[in-house]
Amino acid sequence: MKKESTWMFACFMLLLARAVICEPVDTNEIMIEMPSEAAIADSLPPIEKMPEIVNFVKAEYPPEVMKQGIQGIVLLELLISDSGSIDSSKVVTSLHPQLDKAALDASKKFRFTPAIAGGVPVPVLIQYEYRFSIEQEISTIEKYVNFDGVVLESGTRKPVADAMVVVAFADTQSVNMPIPFSMYLQKIGTIEGQSLEEQKLVAVTDSLGAFRFFSLPSCSVNVSIIVPGYENVTSKEKLTTQEVTSVKYYTKRHSYSEYEIVVYGKAAEKEVSKRQLTVQEVKLIPGLGGDAVKVVQALPGVARPSFASGAIVVRGAPTWDSKFYLDGIDIPTLYHFGGLKSTYNSDALAKVDFMPGGWGSRYGGAVAGVIELTGREAKNDRWHGIFDLGVIDGSFLVEGPINKKLSVMLSARRSFVGDIVNWYTKNNPDKVPMNVASFYWDYILRTDLNLSKNNKFFVTLFGSSDSMAIIVPEMRYGSDEVSDKTDKFGMKTIFNMGIAGWDARISDKWSNMLRLSFGGGRDDFSPFGFTKVHDNYELISMREQLTYKRSDRLILNGGVDFSLMPYDLELKIFDALNVLQSSKDKNVWYGVIGGYANLEWKIANKLLVIPGLRFDYYPELKYDGAIIPEFWNYHDYQDLKGISGEPSLRLTSKYEINKEHLVKASMGSYSQTPKPMGQVTHKVWGDPNMPATKASQYVLGHEWKITDIINSDLQLYWNNQWDLPEYSTNSDASSSGQSNSLWHSNGKGRMYGLELMLRHNKNERFFGWIAYTLSRTERYNNVKKQWELYGKDQTHNLQVLGSWHLKKEWDIGFRARYVSGNPTTPVIGRTYYEKYHSYGPVYGDENSDRLDPFFQLDLRVDKKFVMDKWMLTMYLDLQNVSYFVYKSPEFEFYDDFYKEKQTVSSFMIPGIGCKVEF
Repeated sequence: MKKESTWMFACFMLLLARAVICEPVDTNEIMIEMPSEAAIADSLPPIEKMPEIVNFVKAEYPPEVMKQGIQGIVLLELLISDSGSIDSSKVVTSLHPQLDKAALDASKKFRFTPAIAGGVPVPVLIQYEYRFSIEQEISTIEKYVNFDGVVLESGTRKPVADAMVVVAFADTQSVNMPIPFSMYLQKIGTIEGQSLEEQKLVAVTDSLGAFRFFSLPSCSVNVSIIVPGYENVTSKEKLTTQEVTSVKYYTKRHSYSEYEIVVYGKAAEKEVSKRQLTVQEVKLIPGLGGDAVKVVQALPGVARPSFASGAIVVRGAPTWDSKFYLDGIDIPTLYHFGGLKSTYNSDALAKVDFMPGGWGSRYGGAVAGVIELTGREAKNDRWHGIFDLGVIDGSFLVEGPINKKLSVMLSARRSFVGDIVNWYTKNNPDKVPMNVASFYWDYILRTDLNLSKNNKFFVTLFGSSDSMAIIVPEMRYGSDEVSDKTDKFGMKTIFNMGIAGWDARISDKWSNMLRLSFGGGRDDFSPFGFTKVHDNYELISMREQLTYKRSDRLILNGGVDFSLMPYDLELKIFDALNVLQSSKDKNVWYGVIGGYANLEWKIANKLLVIPGLRFDYYPELKYDGAIIPEFWNYHDYQDLKGISGEPSLRLTSKYEINKEHLVKASMGSYSQTPKPMGQVTHKVWGDPNMPATKASQYVLGHEWKITDIINSDLQLYWNNQWDLPEYSTNSDASSSGQSNSLWHSNGKGRMYGLELMLRHNKNERFFGWIAYTLSRTERYNNVKKQWELYGKDQTHNLQVLGSWHLKKEWDIGFRARYVSGNPTTPVIGRTYYEKYHSYGPVYGDENSDRLDPFFQLDLRVDKKFVMDKWMLTMYLDLQNVSYFVYKSPEFEFYDDFYKEKQTVSSFMIPGIGCKVEF
């Protein structure tokens, strides 16, 4: 009876107040819609408070129904008792039979606060909207990573940044989930780090090549890697929700030749004649054997060296007139004997700076050119390795991290070509009238410590050893007193050194660079019994530079440097009157101590001016040096009142006419200790009071950006040199009264010419250039009072080279050279020496003749095979393939009777090998 009365009362109350209570989509709160006033009976007490749900029970959402995408509202009618419990419920508006039943079952467990009327609880009949929402179910999806990985470049294993990783779901029917798959994708596509595009999930790799996806369903997916400049990669992966699937993808570059481009003049903002080369960019130039340092021989301003010579003849000056640096420190030797390879492995270099003249005050102790090598930091991302094996030599380089801040690099190399050349010359005496044997090795050990981005330390251990022997059976002109091997040209050198460096950025305006070095070595030299040199030395060097950057327009650099060499020297040499002299000297100090300052002043947006001052002190010299910088011989002006050193003034300027044209100029004074060091100032046959060699250099240039990829660089230069050491003649010795004096310092020289570089910069398929030098190098003949050709003069030096990158990682290139023959002194007759029962030559005017022109064609072919974790490069570098058509003369010699002249030519050198990188 009570239930019936309650039902009747509730129906009556429904006539007075009708409430619609629904479950909102996003919350579990109850919303009440109040009845209209017309429905309220004036004879019944009003409902003061409608019921509020206090215990909501979620209905079961059948998976098979949810998967069909069925969602919406089931309208229920609920009878709530005066205690708040559900007395009865029924469906008013149906949605789906299973959903109707689920809603009814859940509603019976609801609990409400009772309705209040007249101050007492009363039963009430309400309508309740139960909403089934798939979106609400999706909102509870857990965010977790279950698919991640990294995209690396094939071969190099470098991280590939900004690669698009696309995940496609091919078979969506097999995906087992309770909700519609498309709606699930839309939801997880809103998670940060991934997006939904055309029903595919997309993520982008970071700077480390890493990517990750969140909350992917258990299924098979098709993965695509898309990045410009690389081949597309596709893969199929099986994913689960229970564990993370981690993958590693390798993608191949469209072209790996981008590692091997030449950057010419790119960083030449401060030096008028500076040519900067990145290391990996010269590996494809034919005839260089893949050596980055040797590329200076393919640039304007450098003469062709003789065969089997590591000479670097910059603008007509001998090798000893130039300085070679590694990370700001002097190094004894730049090339191995024969000039086949540099002593520092190119794979360990960051860049090569070549300055053939007009350089700033940072460098001293040279009057011709400067070449500075910059070693690169050891890689710290992972362990890397390079193995290179060819007929010239074999080498390896390994590098990697010790920890996050410390990394190390080790490299070593040994030559093989000497064994091959020795075998060839011995077995072909009719083609090569001499035996040639050479051997070299070198090593590098570098450690880098990066304490912070503003403080970096490194230590480099570097060493090299060379030996060479050229045996000419016909040669018998030397003295047995000097060497019993008068048919042998012998050289041997070895050095080891350590360099410590610290680069610090003190503040936004101040920075500091410090280098310290200690090393030592020895040299032996014996050319066909004419002379013998043996020395041991230590090398102590330091460079300190402090930089103040006031603004982008004004930078001040100041520093000190020194390079000191305690020297032991043993000599056997014939004096000016052909009398053999011997000497042994112990602990003689040579070197240079310098200080410098320069100002980089950008006066206007288009004009840069760099004035600089420098002073170089030479401790081994004993003379009164200049007190003001000399641009010509100031001796007549009584300038020599200072210590044994020379001040220098240098000025560089560059003016940008427009985006296509730039003009530049420089002038400066330079000095160096007299060369060959140790001999010309020797107390016995040299001049202990010999002054420093001095020079002035003038450069005028124009750069033209013809197109985006073609540019030219034209330079005119004039170099003066004075106080040059010269060999004494018999008349010099007689007039001086010193029969053993071999050297005097009244020599003068001048070099002038034009240099042109027309370059096609690297594009996808080609790079190359034309380098032309028109020059003249002269020395003043004090006896004849006239200028004469110097032995290093090469009027024309033309080089044309190009390299093509073909499909499937093939590279083909050529290098052609035409060079005027070196000056030579002709033999115009012979004379018989009764005392020695032999013939001697009668010479014509010095350097009045020339050898025939030099022509050489070099070819190179490279094929690269790119694997996932390593690369293999096969190469063929053919030097002097033109030998079979034209035999370029290197030098000439006569038989014992001076009747027949023989010409020695360089032969073809095949460089075959392979290189593995991982």
